[in-house]
Amino acid sequence: MAKHLTAAEIVDKMIRRAPEAAETAAAGIAKMKETPGAAANRQKEKYRREVLAALENGSYEAGNSSYTLVEFQEVAAKKIRDRMAQGLSDSREKALQSWEQLKSYQDNLSRQIASMPSSTDADMEARMIAARRGMKKFKLAKRTRR
Repeated sequence: MAKHLTAAEIVDKMIRRAPEAAETAAAGIAKMKETPGAAANRQKEKYRREVLAALENGSYEAGNSSYTLVEFQEVAAKKIRDRMAQGLSDSREKALQSWEQLKSYQDNLSRQIASMPSSTDADMEARMIAARRGMKKFKLAKRTRR
């Protein structure tokens, strides 16, 4: 950016150029040969070394202390307000699938527990334990990414 532009002019220019920049970024993504996760997996020893160094030299704590509680609360609340409703709307189908799986599992578990005896305290405890252990076993089925 040229030094003679004002801040507003720079921002306006960035906004005008954003669609072209997004296309350039998308083209770069299309040329990738591996996922970012695979690349990160190859670098895990470097990551471990750098994390340990940050813990030793104090930069980890300095980074975690670089903002106040009020600053964090303001930024986090703004992001939540800006993104939460849209994110939920965008993921409605996935949320429905997840809740349908959970409800189906809970219904089956409830039928199993309802068939258990419930006459004594020990029976009631067994039902509570069965409910707890049953829910602990629940796992969502793998979902495909969009």
